[in-house]
Formats: sequence, structure tokens, C-alpha cells
Amino acid sequence: MSKRQLERKLKEITSQSPAEFIRQERLSRARQLLLDGSHVTVAEISHAVGFKNVKYFSRLYKNQFNQSPAEVLKT
Repeated sequence: MSKRQLERKLKEITSQSPAEFIRQERLSRARQLLLDGSHVTVAEISHAVGFKNVKYFSRLYKNQFNQSPAEVLKT
């Protein structure tokens, strides 16, 4: 399967580009890690799911879940 075919199929199935789909999956995994309490800091979780910039991760997370990762860690 070519790269373009994969992009079209993914867009057809999920209504998202490959980058958007991967980002959403990373954020979902981050939410799981935050809720299970196995990590101590937002930076650890950010790096565990593949984000290098913690501030960027926090902004995306808040946009996705309407709650900052730090607020989730506190609960």
C-alpha cells in the first residue's frame, strides 16, 4: 500500500489526517497514564508518550480534554 493510499484510507475511516490520529492516540495514552498514577510529573508523561516539549503537550492536552494534565495529577 502506498503512503497516499494509507492516508486516504485513514482519512476515510477516522476523518483525521495521520498526524491528527497519532496525536489523538498519544493524548489518550497520556490520559491513561495520568489517571493510573504511575508517573509523578507531567514532564515524565509527556516524554513517555513522545512529546519533547512539555508546554506544547500541556496545551494540546487541555484543548482535547478541557483540563490541564497538572489538574488531573492532583486528583
